[in-house]
Amino acid sequence: DKLTAVEAKLGANPVARALGPGFAANASRNFIMASSSFVVTPVLYQRLYPQEKKDAQSLFWFGLGVNIFAGNAIAITQQALWGRALDYAAAGGGRPISYAAVVREGLAAEGSAAFIT
Repeated sequence: DKLTAVEAKLGANPVARALGPGFAANASRNFIMASSSFVVTPVLYQRLYPQEKKDAQSLFWFGLGVNIFAGNAIAITQQALWGRALDYAAAGGGRPISYAAVVREGLAAEGSAAFIT
C-alpha cells in the first residue's frame, strides 16, 4: 500500500504517527478558527461595538463577519499549508515534512496565491 510506504519513510515517532503527517498545519488552522470564534469575536464585540446597539442579532452578524472575513482568511492559509505539506511528504515515495521548504516552494511556484486559495 502506497500510504503505508510513505508513512514508513517519514520516520515519525509513535505520537507523530498517531497524529498524522501535517498535524502542525492542521492544528494551527483549528486554533485560528477556535480563537476567532471564542476569543477574538467576544473581546472585540465587548470592547469595540457601541453599547447602545448591542443585542443578540448584532452579536450574530458581528461574529459572522469576524469569523468569515478575519478567521477564515487566516485559516485558509493554514489549510493550504496543510495540503501542500501532505503533498510534500508523499513526494518521491515519502519524506519528512519541512514546513520551511513547503512555504518556500509554494511561494516560488505560485507566489502568495499558493496559500490564499
